[in-house]
Amino acid sequence: MAASERTPRHHRMLCRRFGGTWEASYDVVTFHDVDGDHEFFYLHGLLAMAPWSGVSCPTCAGQPVTVLPFRSQAPDPDATGRAGREATETA
Repeated sequence: MAASERTPRHHRMLCRRFGGTWEASYDVVTFHDVDGDHEFFYLHGLLAMAPWSGVSCPTCAGQPVTVLPFRSQAPDPDATGRAGREATETA
């Protein structure tokens, strides 16, 4: 008997044609059986290709698309990057 589980996964994508980025949330159903693990990806409730399997850019329909690491943690409010330094220098 196969065991299955449904988990949400969030991915950031980068269009290598024009540099735009976007995020997509998939529901992934994973089946575990004697033959190994099998994953089915669902986007908006419909069966979809895995994000790394030929997804096209929604803006320009360009390929290839790169899957970027999704930042799961909120940015540190005490950290100041370049924008934070410039704001304090001009004040």
